Amino acid sequence: MSVLLSLIALTTSPLQFDYLPTPQHVTQLHLTSAAKNLSLQFRDGFLYADAIPVSKSVVNEMMTVSMKCVSPVSLHFATPYANSLVYSPTLCQAGNLALSIDDSQIHGCIFDVSQNAKILAERVCGHDSKNATKNAEKGPIYVAEPLELNEGGSIPIQWKNVYFMASSEMEQKLSHDRIFFTITESARHGEIRVDDVITSSFTYAQLLARRVIYRHDGSETREDRLGVLCELGTSEQPKSYTLKIKINGVNDAPRLQRVGEEKLLIASKGARILTPDILRVTDSDDRPERVKIQVVEAHGVHLELQQSSQKISEFTWKQIIDEVVSIVDDGVTDMGRVRLIARDGESRSQVVVLETQSTKVDVKLVANTGVRLLHHSSVVITARNLSFEASIKDMTVSYRIVDLPDTGIVECVDPNSDEFTMCTMFTQIQISEEQVRFRHTSPTPSSSSTLSDQFSFQVEAGEFASTMHVFRIDFIPMNIKVFTREPFVLNATELQIITRQNLFAWTFPKSFSAHNLIFHIDEPPKLGTLSRKIDKIAGKMRRIGVGSNFTQQDLDQDLISYKLHYQQYSIVNDFFVFRVVSPAVSSALMRFDIVYVPKASSVRLVNKTIVVKEGESASLKFY
Repeated sequence: MSVLLSLIALTTSPLQFDYLPTPQHVTQLHLTSAAKNLSLQFRDGFLYADAIPVSKSVVNEMMTVSMKCVSPVSLHFATPYANSLVYSPTLCQAGNLALSIDDSQIHGCIFDVSQNAKILAERVCGHDSKNATKNAEKGPIYVAEPLELNEGGSIPIQWKNVYFMASSEMEQKLSHDRIFFTITESARHGEIRVDDVITSSFTYAQLLARRVIYRHDGSETREDRLGVLCELGTSEQPKSYTLKIKINGVNDAPRLQRVGEEKLLIASKGARILTPDILRVTDSDDRPERVKIQVVEAHGVHLELQQSSQKISEFTWKQIIDEVVSIVDDGVTDMGRVRLIARDGESRSQVVVLETQSTKVDVKLVANTGVRLLHHSSVVITARNLSFEASIKDMTVSYRIVDLPDTGIVECVDPNSDEFTMCTMFTQIQISEEQVRFRHTSPTPSSSSTLSDQFSFQVEAGEFASTMHVFRIDFIPMNIKVFTREPFVLNATELQIITRQNLFAWTFPKSFSAHNLIFHIDEPPKLGTLSRKIDKIAGKMRRIGVGSNFTQQDLDQDLISYKLHYQQYSIVNDFFVFRVVSPAVSSALMRFDIVYVPKASSVRLVNKTIVVKEGESASLKFY
């Protein structure tokens, strides 16, 4: 018969079971996931994970095996004899697992398969061990009920947890003071004390007198265990036992603390962000977003959220961590006070009083360097470009634009959409987090006097407002260079393609893509026609006239051509006038020259000047 036990992720809770090995046999279990199976084998005195030995095993000695993923790639094996790590990322990252136990592959018994403080199977034995019982071979000491206590508590180990049952006349005469227990595996989340002193050994008499105490360390753990070696004071071989410990979770009240004893300085009618350096909350069993801090009483001050600027009476510990809660001075008194408590839904902390003192604030300039950018681009304003500092620590410094820039806009990140939108107010925090930028929006100016821009602003902190400051914006000049690497010559042909060797435009310091470099025709050729191929297969052409254009990409793809209107019998010159237009700058008017050279054997027209004196005549000669 096969038993399949469903498990949760091993990163969440360890899998534990007890195994009683038998001699000269192999026992095999399978830990399975959707992508990988791990074989556990007890053979030749060892426990193997696939082919990797992870611990020794002793015949007829009960051993507890614990498996837990301590990282996304590492599976930890713990037994009374060893601690080992096995690389197994597939199992450790799996959410759904199962333990497959086939009694035909088991020799001996597996007891108390558990996970997450739940017993999944109490006893699974092979065909040759159907009548075996846990610890049956280990008398006269029996480990029965697990020790159970509340988180952070203490409890004596009693006879119902570990008891002695004599099985011979010698054992009946044995004094309880001669039954010694030595701790071989210490409790991981607590300690053993005898008469309030930490110990590593005790007697059965002390146990019966309720003097052996297990004290939990208060951590958020739900299970523990204690390994002991028992000596009966006789010639019998000492035997090892494991006592399981169950810890019941208890809600811990949150602890609210004021960090530092001095009054909190704040500007009159100003605000100061509450940080973990001012208020601190400790709660080991609740997430920060579940711990709420409530305003019990406030005098002269109030609390508000930075984004909404709304007065609040309750906020979370996570909002303090995120630094989005501010304490604001009402401006009615020099001394303010607010009383706070922390709640987690079941219990609450002691009341903490936060006292404030309003003071005069001063703001000094740290940096105002301005920015440089290309036309039709944007640049982030950082703390290296613009920074002011208040005389009060953690005080919010704000900027208010009073004179907008002429050629662009100032934008801030919208917290709701995480996109830049136009703004006229921003804070030093937004600048430090690179959430403020200037974006050029106007057409590129042509005169040198428009190669810069600026905006005027005031710095504010509480009631403090500075004089006007100017933030300068300089545009990096863009240049267009046009190259004619080869002259455009129609050598005995009336039609020819204009290539990038004949006409090539380039912009710097920023290089625009070829389709953004547009050749605008201001004056077309006189003796021929410019055309663009619009259908490569059919060869369809479209004429380019005055006001038309083509791009550098068209030239790169050999789509632009020139054709003479009529056959010429002599060398003729033609041209067209153009300007190059880019997204940032336009060039001056430029001329592209065209030369036609006829065939050497063709008819040539010779045009010579005839000199005739006044009143005389001259003969014409034809060649």
